[in-house]
Amino acid sequence: LELDSSLNGIVGGYTPDSQHLIFRTDAGVDVLAAQTLEVEKQYPGLALVNVLADGRFAALQGSQLVFVDPVSGESEAVETDANLSGVYAVNPTGEQAAALADDSTVRVYSLTGGEPLDIKAANSEPLEKIFFTGDGGALILLIGGGNNSRFEAYEAATATKLYEFPTYNPPQFSTDGKYFAVSTFNGIVVAEAATNTVLNTYNPGYIIERGCDFAANKCVDHGINLVGSFVIGSPETTIVVTREERHEGKPGNSVAEQGWHTVSSIESTVVANLVTGAQKFVFGGYSLASLHGGFGSPDGSTFVIIKNNAEIFVHSLADGSLLAQTDRFAVGGGPQLSPDGAQVGWANSNGVYVYDWQNAKLTLEASQPLPLSQSALLGFLPEGRLLVESTPGGGAGLDLWNIASGQVESTLSALSDCSADAAGLYVLC
Repeated sequence: LELDSSLNGIVGGYTPDSQHLIFRTDAGVDVLAAQTLEVEKQYPGLALVNVLADGRFAALQGSQLVFVDPVSGESEAVETDANLSGVYAVNPTGEQAAALADDSTVRVYSLTGGEPLDIKAANSEPLEKIFFTGDGGALILLIGGGNNSRFEAYEAATATKLYEFPTYNPPQFSTDGKYFAVSTFNGIVVAEAATNTVLNTYNPGYIIERGCDFAANKCVDHGINLVGSFVIGSPETTIVVTREERHEGKPGNSVAEQGWHTVSSIESTVVANLVTGAQKFVFGGYSLASLHGGFGSPDGSTFVIIKNNAEIFVHSLADGSLLAQTDRFAVGGGPQLSPDGAQVGWANSNGVYVYDWQNAKLTLEASQPLPLSQSALLGFLPEGRLLVESTPGGGAGLDLWNIASGQVESTLSALSDCSADAAGLYVLC
């Protein structure tokens, strides 16, 4: 899968009949059976832009916009004056495309012969992304700018501004376009997309036990916190990741005397109704650091979870049971073969991975310890180690990973543009 969040278009989605899943890959577009995840069709050379309401998908073939029937492969070339090489989006109705016309204008183009509509930006703040809601009724502009970060909603048919919502985090719209959810410091705010009317704020956490028993010389801080979420269909079927943590210490006047330490920290994946705040069911197996996103089927029967390593999982929305999963992974960041050719490794900003060819499984799947802008595996070293070049906020450096433990053993900072020799004994920077 192609999981680069900076790309235009979508990673994937269900067809309207819920029978197929369509995904963007490094090689093109893959069409999978929704229940089994078996690949039924492949379209090399296409870049997925959106899944359309009529069952086709929109894609780029070079610079040409095409609408493709995922089953028959029948393709229609669509002419547009939109610049589809920068920031752009295609309406799932198949009737509009939106793109930057200049540094301060987003232009909405008709694909059916109508006149274009212009949206003038208020100032020169960076436009990070544009997309249409799932019902095609609104165009969303995601705007950066530090303390002024926000998203703006416009009626797609008229380019009339509906409202703006201040947020550091991108909004997540339900597939029917009726609701949006956005993470804030106070919890997850859920609102009607058409009017920006807040319906509910999902609680960011609560305390189970907190206090000290002086007779037992013991203090406890035990609670559940909201650590992340993504909308898989509508706020009635939204995945929420929570972390239950228990910390213990002793009464004292200083940090050293109190000796607080973590006894347990467990992440759970919850399917919740964000409109009412009620939980539907809880299931395990995922951590927030491992999740890329997900979405629900139009018929409300299943939902998809995508991990950062590009594994795909299909779950039942009735009880959360796992129905199918893939064994394919996203290989990026300069894949490297081990000296014996038995393994391939790669690294990206999410983690470091090693895949064993013979046993057909990942032998290492470790999250990066720091937020990174980029990362690349330089090579395998003797004694089961990996050399990884990483670029966090403070500058580039080299990390020495232990494959067995999945941990960074040591770091050399202020080194960049590195390459290792074939034997893994020397590195040049």
